Amino acid sequence: MTFFETLKNTEAEEAKCTVLFKADGNGVKIVNKTLINLEKTFNNSDLQGVFCEFDRGMDIATFYMFNPCLNIGDISRDKEAAEGVALLVNFKRKFPEISNYINTLIDNGSYIKNDALKVLEESGNKELLQRAIKYKQGILEERRAEEQKEAEKREAEEAARVTAQKAEQERARTEKLSFLCGYGNGKTQIQVERLYNILSKLYVYNGNYITRKDFIIKVISEGGRIERKDGVITYYGSRWNPKQSKPKTEYRLYISENSYCAVTKTEYDFANYIINKAS
Repeated sequence: MTFFETLKNTEAEEAKCTVLFKADGNGVKIVNKTLINLEKTFNNSDLQGVFCEFDRGMDIATFYMFNPCLNIGDISRDKEAAEGVALLVNFKRKFPEISNYINTLIDNGSYIKNDALKVLEESGNKELLQRAIKYKQGILEERRAEEQKEAEKREAEEAARVTAQKAEQERARTEKLSFLCGYGNGKTQIQVERLYNILSKLYVYNGNYITRKDFIIKVISEGGRIERKDGVITYYGSRWNPKQSKPKTEYRLYISENSYCAVTKTEYDFANYIINKAS
């Protein structure tokens, strides 16, 4: 009789609670199964504790060892009974006890997952279970200490970053206020930024680049003046179809009596500030 034929005809079946886990100790699953006691089926004490789940329709045998019940492999091709028994005995000899597995994790300094502890608990080895729990608690304490250290480091780095950022913002504000010759004093940060962005733009004057601020100061210091002109009308379109704009206010910076350039309201206000400051 072949190995599978023996399994099909056996009456040595028992209800067993199986505790399965993956090789890394993760994924415990407890399942009640009806399994074949192979020691009784083959009358072989070398198979003590080895059970089989046999799919009679697919002819696949899945084997378990109860230390507690751990999956040790499948046979999907029928063999002679003696050959199958020898294979299982070899499986049993090579398959590690759960205690060996846990001791290896501890010796290697590896983390022990709760699933592996569950399997160890089912094995009844209370002394090793307590050792493993204490070992795992030590690892968790080390991790918590390391996490706390990392959290404190991140907090310190963030505090330093915020301090540096505030210092840079203050330096930049001081620099911009200095650039504005005091015109930004008493104004909000947004107003200072807007004034700086406008007055730091460059003109080309006499072939050289100069900021609007410096251009205004230069013109005023050389006798220039400013003027607000209301109701200014401009013309556009073609000479055959001229169009007229609506009256608007124009701000002028006179370089000489007959020469001026249009400036923005901000530049006009800044020019007034420079004139009043000089008077």
